[in-house]
Amino acid sequence: MDSLVESAEGGLRERKKAIVKNALVESAYTLFRKRGFIDTSVDDIAEHARVSRRTFFRYFPSKDDVLFLDRRASLETFKMLLEPGDDNEPLFLPLKRAWQAMAKLYVSQSAHVLETQAIIDAHPQLRGRELDADRLWTTAMTKYLIDRLGDTASMRLRARIVASAIMGAARTIVRQWSTERKGNADLVNMTNEALALFEPLVEGLRSSARA
Repeated sequence: MDSLVESAEGGLRERKKAIVKNALVESAYTLFRKRGFIDTSVDDIAEHARVSRRTFFRYFPSKDDVLFLDRRASLETFKMLLEPGDDNEPLFLPLKRAWQAMAKLYVSQSAHVLETQAIIDAHPQLRGRELDADRLWTTAMTKYLIDRLGDTASMRLRARIVASAIMGAARTIVRQWSTERKGNADLVNMTNEALALFEPLVEGLRSSARA
């Protein structure tokens, strides 16, 4: 019985935390629209969400981090999708599966993604944070390739180069879709076309690993 009670209480705490976090995110974006990103302070966000400044910092290190919350969550999903079904699965398939899923996710949340990207593009200090975030995705792909092909100095370099190239293509596609076309393009198709360029390169790594 005690374990059931503890489980229920733990579930309730997590739901309350989720409610507070969502309130902070919604308040932040509401104020960003009204006042702009620069003129919105942490105190403003906390007051709008009816919580203390201290509570804000329990959830986010800074107001910048509110903008990158969804990307951190997406990265965890991306990593899970990179897990191969079995050792015989084509090397490129998990990469393709993961990036297609991300494209579909962006499309399903297009209004929010476009708004967030517009804020980031308008503030140079946030572009650095975006590049830092991109490195985490590159690292995830590099790790996947090394895990499948072997951890040697040569493979670490080749895997990093390939992963960086794929990340650069992904960033170019998302920027074109969000900034240039304002979401009025088929992001999934754009992603598939880009991925087709990298499939021979990725599968070629397997041959180099055997050499």
